Amino acid sequence: MNIWDKIIIFVGIVIIFFPCRIWAREDVSTEEIQEEILEDLDLKEVEDLVKELTGEELSFLSLLKELISSGQALDWSACKEVVGKMWQCAWGIQKETCIQILLLLLLTSFFSNLSGAFKNPQIGEMAFYICYMMLFLLILRQVNQFSVQIQDALEGICEFMKVLLPSYYLAIAASTGISTASVFYQMIIGVIYLAEKIILIVMLPAIRFYLLIALVNHLTKDEWLSRFTNLIKTGISWALKAMLGGLLGVQLIQRLLAPAVDSLRQTVLGKSAGAIPVLGDIFEGVTQLILGSAVLVKNGLGVVAILCMMFIGAVPLIQLALHGAGYQLLAAMMQPVSEHRLISCVHTMGETILMMFRLLLTVEVMFLLTIAILAGTIR
Repeated sequence: MNIWDKIIIFVGIVIIFFPCRIWAREDVSTEEIQEEILEDLDLKEVEDLVKELTGEELSFLSLLKELISSGQALDWSACKEVVGKMWQCAWGIQKETCIQILLLLLLTSFFSNLSGAFKNPQIGEMAFYICYMMLFLLILRQVNQFSVQIQDALEGICEFMKVLLPSYYLAIAASTGISTASVFYQMIIGVIYLAEKIILIVMLPAIRFYLLIALVNHLTKDEWLSRFTNLIKTGISWALKAMLGGLLGVQLIQRLLAPAVDSLRQTVLGKSAGAIPVLGDIFEGVTQLILGSAVLVKNGLGVVAILCMMFIGAVPLIQLALHGAGYQLLAAMMQPVSEHRLISCVHTMGETILMMFRLLLTVEVMFLLTIAILAGTIR
C-alpha cells in the first residue's frame, strides 16, 4: 500500500466517523460559515481594546461584519465624520507656545536694536542669553510632550497587534496554511520587538538627544557641534530606512516560499480527497466553500486592522506634521528680523518634530506592509 492509498483511507475515515456540522446540512450558506468562523476567532478582547484606544469611536466587529457583508467598512458619510473628528483633534496646535516663541524672537530683536542705538553691546548680549534660555525651556517642554504622545501611540499600536495576533494567526492558518501563518506570526513579533525595544528605547531618546546637542550647538556663534548633530541626524535617518527596507525584503522573500508550501499541501490533500468515490466531490465542494469564507474573513481582518491602526496613529501623525511644518515656517518668516541663533533653534525644533513624525510613520508602515503583503497572499 503506497502513500496515496493511506491518505485516501485516512480522509475517508475522518469524513465517515467525524462528520462536520457544516456539510451535514444542505442549505448551509456562506454567511453562516463566516459567522461560525468569527465566533471561533473570539474577537471580544480586540473589540474592547479598539474601543478603549479610539474613545468608543470605532467598533472592530461592526466594521468587520460590514466589510464582509457589503465590501465596504465605512460609507462616505461615515468617512467624512471620522476624518472631521480626527482633524479637529489634531488641530489642537498649542497656540500659547507659538505666541510665546514669537514674542521671544521679537523681544530679542528689540533689545538687539536698542543696544545698537546706545552703543552698548552688553545689553543685547544679556537680552539674548535670557531669551535663549527661555526659548530653550519652551522647546524642551514642547518636544517632551510630543515624545510622550508618540510613546503612547506606539504602545497602543503594539498592544493592538498583540491582542489581534492570535485571532489573525488562526484565520491565516485556516485560509492559507500553517507555513504562511507562522511567517506572519514571526514578522509581527519582529515588528513589535523593533517598536518596543529599538524605536522606544533607542531611537526616540536619540532624537531627543539630537535636539539637546543642537540647542547647545546654536548657543555659540562658531557652532562647534554642528558635525556631531549632523552625524546623529543622519544615523537616525539611516536606521529607520534600514529597518523598513530590511523588513520589506524579508517579507517579500518569505512570501515567495511559505504560500507555495501551503498551496502544495492543500493541493495534495484536495486531490487525494477528491479521488474518493462518491464522497470526493462532496468533500471538495464543501472544502472550497469553507476555505473561500476563511480567506474572506482573513482579508477582512487585515483591512479592518489597517483601518484601526490608521485611526489610532492618525491624530499624532497630523499633529506632528502640522507642528513641524509650522515651526519651520515661523523660523523662515522671522529670519529677517530676529537673531539667527534663535531662528536656528526654532528651525531645529521643527526638524526634531518632523523626525518624530517619520519615526511614528515608519512603525505604522511596517505593520501595514506586513498585513497588506499577507492579505495579498491567496492560496
